[in-house]
Amino acid sequence: MKTSKINLCKLFIAAALLSNGFADIGLAVEITLGRQDFDDGTIIAEGASGFNEVSVGEPSPFDRVYGFDFDIPFNVTWIFEYEPIPVTDATLTLGISDIDSLLPGSQINYFTLDSFDITLLLDAQFESYGGAQCEYNIYSIELPASVYPALSDGIASFTLALQGQPGSIGNGAGLDFCTLNLSEAPEPVTIVLLGLGAILLRRK
Repeated sequence: MKTSKINLCKLFIAAALLSNGFADIGLAVEITLGRQDFDDGTIIAEGASGFNEVSVGEPSPFDRVYGFDFDIPFNVTWIFEYEPIPVTDATLTLGISDIDSLLPGSQINYFTLDSFDITLLLDAQFESYGGAQCEYNIYSIELPASVYPALSDGIASFTLALQGQPGSIGNGAGLDFCTLNLSEAPEPVTIVLLGLGAILLRRK
C-alpha cells in the first residue's frame, strides 16, 4: 500500500506539471502567402508602380496590383495547402493597399472561403479604418465556427473581388500577403493520469 501511495503521488505531480504546461498545447498551423513589404498605414507615394516594384518575384496574386480604378475589376484567388487538423479556432490576416474604403459605400463585391460567403466580416474591417488613396493597411478577422469543417481538410481557397463607386466596376488594389492561423483545442491529460493512478491502486 505504501508503494501505491508513492506512485499515486508521483502521478498527481506529473498531472500538475502537465496541466501547467503541456496540457495547453494543441495542434496549430500558420501559413503565410506573399511577403509583408510595408508597415500598416504606409502611404505608397508611387502608387501601383511602387507596390509592383517591391512585389516582384512573389507568388500570384501577391506579385502586383490587380484591377484598375473605374474600369478593371479586382478579382483574385489564393489557396492554402497544409496538413489537415481538426480546427477549433481560425484567424485570417492580410495586407492590402489602395482599397479606397475611405470612400462612401462598400468596396467589396464578395469575399469567399470555399463556398462560404464571409464578405461582411472583411467589409467591417475595411470600413473600420484606413483605405485612403494609395494607403497600405493590415486587417485581421476571426473566422466563424461554420467554416471550421472546410478548413479542417487541409485546403482553403479564398476569393476576393472588389468594386468601385456606384456605376463603376473597377477598383485597383495590391494584395501584399495573407496569413492563415489555425488551431485545435488540446486534449485534457489530467483525467488520463488519474485513471492510471486508479489502475495502479487496484493492482497493488
